[in-house]
Amino acid sequence: MGKEKKQKRLLATEKSVLATVDKLELHLSRQETDEEYIHRIRVHIKHLRAWLRLLRIHKDHGDWKSIDHELRDMARSLGHARDAQVIDATLQELLNYTVNEAEALAIEKLLPHSYDQTTTVNIDWPDFKMNMYELLLTLKAEFLLAKSVKQIRKDLMRSYKRTVGSAITAFGSNNDFESLHQLRKNVKALNYQIGYINKAFDNKGKKVKRKLALLGEQLGKVHDLDLVEQFVRALPPRTINKQDRAAAQAVANRQLNKLLTECRAIFDDVFSVTPEKFVRQIT
Repeated sequence: MGKEKKQKRLLATEKSVLATVDKLELHLSRQETDEEYIHRIRVHIKHLRAWLRLLRIHKDHGDWKSIDHELRDMARSLGHARDAQVIDATLQELLNYTVNEAEALAIEKLLPHSYDQTTTVNIDWPDFKMNMYELLLTLKAEFLLAKSVKQIRKDLMRSYKRTVGSAITAFGSNNDFESLHQLRKNVKALNYQIGYINKAFDNKGKKVKRKLALLGEQLGKVHDLDLVEQFVRALPPRTINKQDRAAAQAVANRQLNKLLTECRAIFDDVFSVTPEKFVRQIT
């Protein structure tokens, strides 16, 4: 690959990342605070954090970690409202997987209490937006441009290895939700990273990216079931009796086992090659 072509690919990648920054800045300029507004902000932040963690750029006056942690904390400040919405939506979805009246009634008894979890989170929006604009300025100035195509490939191999390592832990953990959640974060980060370089490399990663997106989606549903389990466990005994708890848990467990089987199959399909071959497939 010639020097000029490599430079074009680097600039195309940077342009792709800058597009996310522009979208986030535009989003922040809107005077909205609804569920979708908060969700979009968190999604943009996750994309940018994935790129930061891929390049890991260091500067004399700061490095990627400090910005990554600030972005993480800002996303977390918006997360509680999202979790409440997920609990309600997941319970509604579980109604589709009940196999008898007892299970359906148990889920229906839980739904009114899920509404109680949906509370308005107090966010100082002017302060939040000002801090976010400052972070984005720093990002644009110093932390978005990769050094070389060779470096991108090396960083992608590291990201691939990290994801495989987390999968070994997660799939061997007897349904440990924390390990599965870490796998989900690594899968989504790798997917976002490939998304940023995909156009620059002639869409070679399109097929892999589609599979990673599906894997991330299914692992997200696993995480949603974990939130529901925590919600049910936290309910006082007078709220729901043992029989209803057991019935609701049976529905959730069946769906969890189904999702984990699907996740393992997708993972084995994508990650059955060496890191070097995986990176060659997409670059």
